[in-house]
Amino acid sequence: MAAPLTAPATQPPAAPRVVSVDLSGLEGRQVRVAERMDSRADILPDSIRQEQDGSLTMRLRIATAYPVCRFGWFDGGYEEFEEVLSFEPGAHRDERLSSGRAPLLAVHSTWSLDDVLGVLHEPVWDRTTGAVDALCRVSGRAELDGLRRDILARIVTNTSAGYRVYQYRDVTKKGDPRRRLLAIDWEIRECSLVPIGADPTSSTRGAEQREPRAEINATVWTPPSTTRERPMDPELETPAQPAAPSTPATTPAPGARAGAAPVTPTAPTQAPSPDAAALERERQRNIRARLTQARIELGSPLALRLLDGGASTGEATAAILDEVTRRDAAAPDTSAAHAVETGAGEVDTVLRQIEDVLVSRTMRPLLAPTEARELETRLQGNPFVHRRLLAIGESYLERVHGMRGLDRLSPMDLATQVLQHRQGSPLTTRSPGFHVTSDFASVLANVANKGLQKAYSLTPDTYSDFVMFGTLPDFKAAKRVNLGDAPRLVRKPEGGEVSFGAVSDKGENVQLLTYARGIGISRELMVNDDLSAFSRFPRAFGVSSKQLIADLVYAILTGNAALADGIALFHASHGNLVTGAGNSLSAAGIAALSNVRKLARAQTGIAPGNNETAFFLNIDLMHLRVPEGLETAAQQLVAGIQPQQVTNVNPFSGVFRSVRAEPRLGANSQIAFYMFADPAIMDTIEVDFLEGEQGPVIESRMSWTTEGVEMKCRLDVGVAATEHRGVYKNEGTT
Repeated sequence: MAAPLTAPATQPPAAPRVVSVDLSGLEGRQVRVAERMDSRADILPDSIRQEQDGSLTMRLRIATAYPVCRFGWFDGGYEEFEEVLSFEPGAHRDERLSSGRAPLLAVHSTWSLDDVLGVLHEPVWDRTTGAVDALCRVSGRAELDGLRRDILARIVTNTSAGYRVYQYRDVTKKGDPRRRLLAIDWEIRECSLVPIGADPTSSTRGAEQREPRAEINATVWTPPSTTRERPMDPELETPAQPAAPSTPATTPAPGARAGAAPVTPTAPTQAPSPDAAALERERQRNIRARLTQARIELGSPLALRLLDGGASTGEATAAILDEVTRRDAAAPDTSAAHAVETGAGEVDTVLRQIEDVLVSRTMRPLLAPTEARELETRLQGNPFVHRRLLAIGESYLERVHGMRGLDRLSPMDLATQVLQHRQGSPLTTRSPGFHVTSDFASVLANVANKGLQKAYSLTPDTYSDFVMFGTLPDFKAAKRVNLGDAPRLVRKPEGGEVSFGAVSDKGENVQLLTYARGIGISRELMVNDDLSAFSRFPRAFGVSSKQLIADLVYAILTGNAALADGIALFHASHGNLVTGAGNSLSAAGIAALSNVRKLARAQTGIAPGNNETAFFLNIDLMHLRVPEGLETAAQQLVAGIQPQQVTNVNPFSGVFRSVRAEPRLGANSQIAFYMFADPAIMDTIEVDFLEGEQGPVIESRMSWTTEGVEMKCRLDVGVAATEHRGVYKNEGTT
């Protein structure tokens, strides 16, 4: 991975350069503006062409002369101004764009070479209407197949040119609502495919205004007599020197060697006056800056009193702080309403879009055809489809938390911010011992839970057919009560009274136990865009959860523990165990199955009270489980045949609903086999989950030691034999 490209908070002015505009008599000042500004661009219709090498070529409208609102640092705060790009000859620095080195990027991202989607070349300038087009070639590498299809289908259509302005000319007219600056020295550095552009000439401009991500100094040329209510930042107010009248602005300095940078136009320097008037201007400038930062109108009574009353900067600061405190105390608490509005609006939309992209990348093989089609529909127009995981996290911080300047962070620091920020609760103020999961980490956990449930439900097992599933409200031991038979009906003599009988019962205990294992989602995983580990984690735990339940179920059968009556589950006293020679499934065959069925037919229920006898249950056995070594023999015994003689009829053909081999049984005995009643009719083995959880779940929390997210797969399950009359064993003795 290439080293991330970062920019300092403020960069020095660019090298002097001759411009084609006459700057005589103008005064140059420095203003801080966004380093990476963007303008709305678009893919020109009918210009897209698929090349034989798999790449894609198209012509882009990169920039136009349409005015766009920007922000600059004026007088201690950001001020909105209107920017117009000049298309006069010499206004644009053509070297980068004409050389074919200007890249096509993914949403202005410069984290690595993977963000480079293609290259721009062959620019065409229309200086009459004010527009520039360029031919673009999108790379043919395999990972961009989806992007190329979206471009051909006109799903991805918006582009945005990243450029830098070195010099402006102030062309503000009297009555204009804001400053109007003409970019007379600017350079296109790259073009990007984006969800929403900035210039409304071709499509609707995004409503969201983004503050500068990094700042540079640009020169603004203004008439010396021009004054505005909001002067520029005093730290940058040292005027540049305008061109001398005797030297044309477009002529290099005399004696300059060929190829050397031309000299910036100069003008007579006016030395600052250290008199009282200068000090007064400085005082008012500082007070205006503080008023603007506190969002207090310059025409308010407080502002007029501070500006006109001679208050010092310190006195004004104290008065402004008092006003801010009073205003905040009197303002109604709208945090709850704002949280509801945000939660129901953009935040939910962004998190849902991120979740859809992660589901698409990690769970697509697990989705049913209908689910896959619904996901594809939702992904159309999703701005995160072709973005890396860290770039998705950066956009999440910008759109959900309103954070700016994230491109100044290293990839590891950015990953930390993504994993730790929560809407309305920044984790930088968390208390010791208090673990809070960020919104983005919650999205990861939600996707992991979906993958876990999918993998769990799709993992085959051999026990679901003959066990009963239930829930328990807590972790206390619960008793499953089985009622005995109703008292036998007896003849009532004429005029005699109805006699009353009793109902007996028995019960078995079942209790939930917790099984869990965890892994960590580190910052490195996000930086490396490693979703493979993230996708394997829920699938593996979904499979292991099924395996754990199978271990518990078959351990009951092979362990043959005692029930509540003190007798082993399989015992002659329970009438569910076949022993003795001649019961081998492979040798005795039908006779071995028949011996088990006879026990089930003769099984009796729980006898009523008053010394009454129990009823016969005449149980049908519907499921057969054998060790892996008897699978073929079992399949042969239940197969349907067309016999020629009555003695050749297979009485067990079509009787069983399921016949399965289970290696856990073979690990205990290679000759014993088991038969089960329908669990809907007769209790067998019960598998219980905690109420509200029908299987494993994933929980997450912030890690204090690894600076990432810890994810834990937890399964609360209890398995117990609740009735011996529904389960039968044949020891399979030869």
